[in-house]
Amino acid sequence: MVALVLLSSLLVYAQSSGRVMVTGIVVDSVTGEPLPGVLVTSRIAQGNSPTALTNRRGEFTIAAAPGRSTFVFGKDNFGVRAVNFAIPVATRFQVPVTRLARHGVLTGRVFDSRNNPVASAEVTPYVVDDEKGGPGFGRYPGTRTDDRGEFRLSGLTPNSYVLIFASPAGTAFYPGVSEFSKADPIRLTSGKEIRLKDVVLSMPPKKGTIRVNVVNGPNEDAKDVTYTFANTTPEMEPAGLDGTLSFTFLRSRSPNLAVHLQPEESRPLTHEVSGIGGYRATATWKDPGGKIVSSSMETVFVGDDVVMNLELQTPQGRLSCRMLLDAEDGSSIPVSGVDVQLHPRIGRHIAGCTSQADGTSEVEALHTGRYDLWSFMNAPADSYPASAVQNGRDVLTEGIDVSAHSSLIEIHFRRGAGIIRGVLRDREGRAVHGALVVAIPDIRAPYEGGGRPLYSNQTDQDGGFEIRALRPATYKLAGWAAFDYALADKDFFKGVGEKGIAVTVDERGVVVQNLRALEEQ
Repeated sequence: MVALVLLSSLLVYAQSSGRVMVTGIVVDSVTGEPLPGVLVTSRIAQGNSPTALTNRRGEFTIAAAPGRSTFVFGKDNFGVRAVNFAIPVATRFQVPVTRLARHGVLTGRVFDSRNNPVASAEVTPYVVDDEKGGPGFGRYPGTRTDDRGEFRLSGLTPNSYVLIFASPAGTAFYPGVSEFSKADPIRLTSGKEIRLKDVVLSMPPKKGTIRVNVVNGPNEDAKDVTYTFANTTPEMEPAGLDGTLSFTFLRSRSPNLAVHLQPEESRPLTHEVSGIGGYRATATWKDPGGKIVSSSMETVFVGDDVVMNLELQTPQGRLSCRMLLDAEDGSSIPVSGVDVQLHPRIGRHIAGCTSQADGTSEVEALHTGRYDLWSFMNAPADSYPASAVQNGRDVLTEGIDVSAHSSLIEIHFRRGAGIIRGVLRDREGRAVHGALVVAIPDIRAPYEGGGRPLYSNQTDQDGGFEIRALRPATYKLAGWAAFDYALADKDFFKGVGEKGIAVTVDERGVVVQNLRALEEQ
């Protein structure tokens, strides 16, 4: 009776708000059994996102707006899955069955050099990203071995992991080696439980040093510096059941150290470290005008001693930005509120230009060097960056030069961004739901981060996809179903461009291109 009253109330709400009452069922992807207690979230652009819980039969009912909508399904030990559905204009609509896969599990045993089980050994999984010329690390929650040396790492999302073992008996990378370069990454897919080889801790705990030479740069005055040294390896947390992600930087940080440097003086500072990952040295001081400025440098520690030079140079770079929207009659009008992010090719000093009411922005105290246009936020609807020019150079492809002399970057947006839409099917001609479709441009374009293409979309229950906001260009279009792990597989992802279908998008063009899933080819 209570369920009937609740259903009636939802139906009345849906009718009065113009929303659709969406129903569905969530099951275990392996057993097919209904999953109770799954949190279902209907994402909306603004306001609170409606949520619902599946009942003991795995059923849910939730209100959603018509059109392409993203639903997030989350349950403990099953992880989180975001799925697109095409919701028609109707009073009620039932979506296809949603399948959730259990998290992956790694198990194994740890022994000392005398073949005795090692109790309370710390087992820590790391994800290693080899982009940008060197490894970057993400540290996930670990566990400890029991009195039999057994360990069980559960709740792991699909990825490639490096395991580190540490105890008073010794340390090792899996499968029992002392050097990071010889470690075997473990590839884990959804719902898999992998029994690992026994690990022997034969090497004593190893510590290393990171030596930072703090150097007062050329033509710099004497300065009083506040110096800090920090571990910047992100502590990754499991995704929230509503799809939110959480991680924390700076797991450990040294106390502030006051350092006085004479012109061109160098001061060596040594830090003893034991945990692999990223580390950052930062120096902060006041420039002649009293403004606080800083310089920092990052490195990665994998067991070998590291030496780096942190040169202190007061930032002298200046940059002017102008954002314009081109009209059809050839005129241009200023655009306000557009945020352009700039990433340096060397270092981590990210900068940005945010256009004011007249479309301009002035940025000072930048570190000099070459920057790339990384992303455009809050650009006019249905527009794309048609050009970005600095001193006659195309900075969309060549990058931006930042120097002590203010130099104007003029960015023109133009309405008429292209669209690619189609249907993704398997070799049997069946629609593939929840797959990822990417469009990789053949020209340099801003990336949102993480090495993934800027242009992507997930298929709905009919296999349909629609990728919008495209610049006129030729793209390689590809789609695949098991994309959760594929995005973490660098070898697979690099081959997407070779296997994709070439598609040319014109201004205001709408290209219809159906695809077959890559893993089926």
